[in-house]
Order: sequence, then structure tokens, then C-alpha cells
Amino acid sequence: MIPPAIDPEAPAPGRTRWFTLDDPATQARLKVGPRALCWVVGTHGLDTVIAASPVDLGEVVFLQRGERTWRLTVPADGHLPEGGLLPALIEWSPGPHPSTGQKDLGVTLSSVMLTHPEPAKLQATLKALGVDHLARVEEGAAALAFELDSPKGAVRID
Repeated sequence: MIPPAIDPEAPAPGRTRWFTLDDPATQARLKVGPRALCWVVGTHGLDTVIAASPVDLGEVVFLQRGERTWRLTVPADGHLPEGGLLPALIEWSPGPHPSTGQKDLGVTLSSVMLTHPEPAKLQATLKALGVDHLARVEEGAAALAFELDSPKGAVRID
């Protein structure tokens, strides 16, 4: 997920912004162009996943926009768990998923790639969250990337 840039016209939120948007390092990365900061995984059992998590995923925040409502895990200090390598979790409330009715533009996610200095440890945490099958984990410096298939060919977002 690539979060939006900070709206300079919006009032200050009164808390640290999510997705590390207040962090100078994140701001510098986003000035270069779109960057993968974190990923979000949908679940129908948010409370169960949180209870099984071996790490603190943050508080559960209830959000609403128009007719859509959802709950999302958000660390109070705005940090990204494991630097964005662990997903935020989202549970859409009853009703149609937001993608219902959107035009298919032919862009699909083909792969979530995670690198970590201790891949077995990260893989174990992903397994405890029930999302280990959603990402490829390899050894290396901590990094997140998405590979997308599009009508113009493959696209990678780091």
C-alpha cells in the first residue's frame, strides 16, 4: 500500500500520522517518488488475529467514510511494525467490499516480497498472523517490494 502524501491544507491530526508519514526519512523517500512503505491484509477475524499475534500491531481504530466502515490496526506512535514488513490488518464491516463496482484497470498484484536479516523469525511471525502464504521472504536488508502486472507490463514498487 502506498499511503497518500500529507495534505498541506489539512489541519494537523492531533497525533502522529500513520505509516510514519511524520518521519523525516519517510518524507525524504516519498519526495523521490512512490515507495512501498507497508502492506495491508484484510481479515474477517481481526480480534482473533490480534490475540494470536506475537507482536504489538497497535490499537484497533474504527473508521468510516460515507457508507463504508472498517477497523484497522494502527500503532499509536505511527510506526510501521517491523519497519512495514508486518502488515496492518483491516476488517471491512458488513456490506460490499470497496472494490465492488470499481472498473477493472487490468492491474493485479503478482507478488509481495519481503527481505529481512532474520527471515525465519519474520516468517514465524507472519505464520502466527495467518498471512505467511501471502509474501515471499528472503534474507537481506529489511525491505518491502510489490510486483504488479499491468497492461503496460510488469511494474515493481520498492
